[in-house]
Order: sequence, then C-alpha cells, then structure tokens
Amino acid sequence: MGLVRNNQNPPLSASHNISLPGPHVLHPILHYDPNNSACSICQLQSSGLMLTCKTCNLSLLHQACAEFHQACARLPRSLPHPSHAGSCGLPLSLAHCAYPGGKFICDGCRQTGERWGYHCAKCNYDLHERCAVRPQRIRHRAHASCELALIFKGPFPNSLGFVCDVCRQPGENDLWRYRCQNCDFDVHLDCVV
Repeated sequence: MGLVRNNQNPPLSASHNISLPGPHVLHPILHYDPNNSACSICQLQSSGLMLTCKTCNLSLLHQACAEFHQACARLPRSLPHPSHAGSCGLPLSLAHCAYPGGKFICDGCRQTGERWGYHCAKCNYDLHERCAVRPQRIRHRAHASCELALIFKGPFPNSLGFVCDVCRQPGENDLWRYRCQNCDFDVHLDCVV
C-alpha cells in the first residue's frame, strides 16, 4: 500500500494500517490550526500537508509519518536481538523515542536516530529499525568466496580498531561490522550496500 497520486498534484489520499485491521483512506486536511495540532504518530507539531482518516481515531498525520508507517507496520513490535542478549535479557520494543528532543544514539552504528527505534527501557539500549533487522550473514562482491557475519564487537579486545577492506577507512573496534573470521576481512555497515 502507498500513496495514491493524481499526476503531478499532491497526494489525494493514502492507505494506512495503523491501529485497526484493514486499510483506511487518508484524506488531506485543508484547514487546521498548526499551533494546536500534533501528528498522531510522531506527536510533533503539525506542518505542511496533513492527512486524516475519517473511519478511525487518527485525526492528523504528517505525510512523511503516513508513508513511514507503511514500512514500519511490517516490523516486529518486539524483537529479541543477539547484540542485546547479554545485557538484561529483555526483548527490544519498537517505540517512539522516549528521550528529550526525540533523538537517540543507536548502539549498533553509533549514529543519531529520531522518533522511532527499538528500545530496552530497562538498560536504555537503542537500535535504529534498519540496524535491528540487519541480516546476520551476508555475501559481498568484494569477498565473494566467503559469507560475512555481523559482529557486534571486534574479535581482539585490546585492538584500537580495524580498517574496512572495502573503503580502506578505519573503524572503531566496538562498532558493528560484517566480518569473515577465517580471512580477517572486515566491512563497515555502510559499505555493504
């Protein structure tokens, strides 16, 4: 499901599957008070094109939130993750960011995340959606002879870091990366694409 487009005009409606079974049709809201309105998904101030569903409780949605939710609706709401297994043992929950300012630092890639992510409230462990669902094993054209495994810390505890065998740039030892243990071949997460 996605936005229904009318040639070059802004979207007239979009389907969503946010809180009720089955798709609903989102319609643009032409008149609303941006000072007293917030998006039903991200809870941020209303701006730009806003959408509404007349058949359920979602009164206002940013267009970007409606589009994002189409993809996130397929994500698991709770996720046991191997990178978090040794911490507190609880599964991570897909949730709106609970930190001030709505931002977090992903414990996988160390980059800033906004609004939504996988979170453990007990130990404040956070992952982007994209980091949480990364495949555990991949093949890469630069090292086609072996599979690369996703590792969460470097194999050598006293090491200062590694050099990515694709881009030749350094990486910190405690950053996630894909690695072939047999060949000592390491790849940054961003370099696997």
